[in-house]
Amino acid sequence: MTVYKGDKYMGLSEYMLYGGIPLVVLRDGADDKAVALQNLFQEIYIQDITKRNRIKNIGELEDLLNILPSAIGSNGECNLQ
Repeated sequence: MTVYKGDKYMGLSEYMLYGGIPLVVLRDGADDKAVALQNLFQEIYIQDITKRNRIKNIGELEDLLNILPSAIGSNGECNLQ
């Protein structure tokens, strides 16, 4: 919160949008934050999952990881076809 000089609404908004990852939140500008999040996603999630589970088709895994949050956030309906 000290980053926002007491503006708790701005701090909450940033937290809800980018999460509580200091590496991301402390970046300047939305573009830099988006790039940092994308890099973390690629380096941590994708690489870790593919190595642990010996996944060969990374494209399908990325598609699944893009669909799941939308399905979870929908009105309880999950149509993964």
